[in-house]
Amino acid sequence: MAAACFSVMFFMFHMLILNLVKGESKSCPKEFNCGRLGNMSYPFSEVKKPDCELSKIDYADTLLYPEVELCGVSYNAYKKWPWVNGIDLSDSILEGYLANRSCKSLERNLSFPNSPSVSFGVYNNITLFKCLNDSSEKIGDYFRRYENYSNCDGFSLYYHKPRTDRNHSIPAGDLPANCWFIQLPLKFHSSSESIPTDFFDLLTSNFTLDWGVSKDCSNCLRREGQCQSDIKKQLLLLQSSSSNKKFGTDSTHRLQFFLHWNLDFALLLQKKDFLA
Repeated sequence: MAAACFSVMFFMFHMLILNLVKGESKSCPKEFNCGRLGNMSYPFSEVKKPDCELSKIDYADTLLYPEVELCGVSYNAYKKWPWVNGIDLSDSILEGYLANRSCKSLERNLSFPNSPSVSFGVYNNITLFKCLNDSSEKIGDYFRRYENYSNCDGFSLYYHKPRTDRNHSIPAGDLPANCWFIQLPLKFHSSSESIPTDFFDLLTSNFTLDWGVSKDCSNCLRREGQCQSDIKKQLLLLQSSSSNKKFGTDSTHRLQFFLHWNLDFALLLQKKDFLA
């Protein structure tokens, strides 16, 4: 009985591997035209090819600007940087909140789907520490050298203004209870401009998203392979060379080892049942 159950597990895992290999054969173009943005490539894909990459772009003719979807949030894309991995985005919902000086602006936290193959960053952002007002700790002691904004119901914000001394910044891991940090786009101010005193005047709905692709993934893409992540967020490279396909990277070798281990163990159990 044990052997039969394990054989089922082996079969299911084997089918998973086959599906991963089969997925590589799908039509995922190396580049695609994205209207005014020009050619786009990994880690972006067209909406009509949802199984290809991490982030989707909709560039239908009916749209004034292409729409980029990241973590379920849509942004308008209005410029691609030609020599670096960068794209200018705008959050139309955040724009409305900022125009009304709404505390809902703080719900538009910049959080993007990093993976073993690609990491995202925001070129111009400000880190805000959001703390509940009913906290029993002396929050002010932690943020003595920070600016404070307390006109939102239920919580207060602590932050550094741009171009200020940050030698007393608090690492995110050392925050007091009932405090967490968020990041929002920071409005650019030249060195000749004075920093606004109003909190909302520091913020903007526009930002530059940049990204970096891992070395293993870059090498795989150059060989016309695909970069994916497994359920444990380990890098999985699906590579193709001429007529045959193969797996790459150490994480994939671990999958292959587990597959062989399943087979050996299932055969051992079957032998045990036969001898019994």
